[in-house]
Amino acid sequence: MKTARHGSTGYTKGCRCQVCRSSRAVHQSHRNRMKAYGRPTTDLVNATPARDHVRALMVAGFSLERIAERSEVPLPTLNRLIYGVPSEQRAPSKRLAPRNATAILSVVATLDTLPGCALYDVAGTRRRSLSLAVAGMPLSWQAEQLGYAVTYYRRRVMGADQVSVDMVRRVRALHDTYWDKPRPESPMVARTRRWAEAQGGLPSASWDDDLIDLPDAELEAELARRVSRMSEEELRRCSSAYKAEGRGPPRSPLLPVSGAAVCNLSDPLPDPVLPAVHTHGGPNPQEGT
Repeated sequence: MKTARHGSTGYTKGCRCQVCRSSRAVHQSHRNRMKAYGRPTTDLVNATPARDHVRALMVAGFSLERIAERSEVPLPTLNRLIYGVPSEQRAPSKRLAPRNATAILSVVATLDTLPGCALYDVAGTRRRSLSLAVAGMPLSWQAEQLGYAVTYYRRRVMGADQVSVDMVRRVRALHDTYWDKPRPESPMVARTRRWAEAQGGLPSASWDDDLIDLPDAELEAELARRVSRMSEEELRRCSSAYKAEGRGPPRSPLLPVSGAAVCNLSDPLPDPVLPAVHTHGGPNPQEGT
């Protein structure tokens, strides 16, 4: 027998030495006693939830080696959980030690744990990139700061459904550095801002931290949920703010949704009061001097 482990485990692998037979007898006696008492015959747990979680992590971009590193579960245990032991024609594990199951389930796919080569939804990256463009920083400048070719960066940010986790992290760091440092007004800055607004870009301050990274479908559902919990008064205020902004971009992604919802109210909403437009010469009394 190749294995050096003796006891109940050695017995199941075919060893029939005195140590393995005695351990097997003690184990079987305890199991029969627990069964007679109506108690669990093993402390192992169903391996299916842990196996499904490992497979989901692998789809997200984790390797088994990375899962083993993050969970501190031995790699052979994970291999048996997913693949079994093909050389011995053994199926994947049906049961798992509770501590291993808990450790596996504690591994979560986030930007901090995913490998840089994994793919991630582009929504948050695109919104941050457009927010920087609204502040006057064109995609060409962003690409230079991030170390990407301009064409590649533009194609990934504006045309792809997913980008690498490494790009997500880089764009997030760039946005966190420059979001509150808008460029001085100039013709180039004005062109960049108009282009970004035409693409649906919003100022960085318009985004809540818990909204900016949501995929488009989830963002739409979350905004609809928030609008459904707003009072009639809140809906009217949001709609008035949205109308008062005219043709410019909304200050919040919530405003267009609430503006549409207010149409279902029974009472018509009064038009917002806009500043008077002076057609004659002389200073506007509402402007600062």
